[in-house]
Amino acid sequence: MIEPGFPIDKIHNDDLQRIALERSKDPVSVIIVLDLPEPKVEVGKIERGFKSSSFPRMVIPLSVAEMEEVARKTSEAKTFLKEILSTEPNFLEMARSFVADVNGDQLRQIASSSLTKSIEPNRVFLK
Repeated sequence: MIEPGFPIDKIHNDDLQRIALERSKDPVSVIIVLDLPEPKVEVGKIERGFKSSSFPRMVIPLSVAEMEEVARKTSEAKTFLKEILSTEPNFLEMARSFVADVNGDQLRQIASSSLTKSIEPNRVFLK
């Protein structure tokens, strides 16, 4: 098998992988998930007789160092994506991800960045 020359495993969709491998010029909408510290959840337990259940109690706030890392990496990713895309990428703050229209070459560059955790297809769901 021929090595693709970029971390194809960061692209979590067969169609997107094909677009990157074929260097397609057609744009496709993607979600670019950044490699950031994962949120931590405190879990509680309820004991009822012989049964116990777990439930999420709260999201543990990030430390100051983690917040600084998130801010730095997000800023770096925005600058990086702006250079590649020649336009401002859309940032989804709650998801800590970017949405952008990219071609095959751009997919390869984004996947090669250490700031990128994964690339997912951006799908439109109709009601």
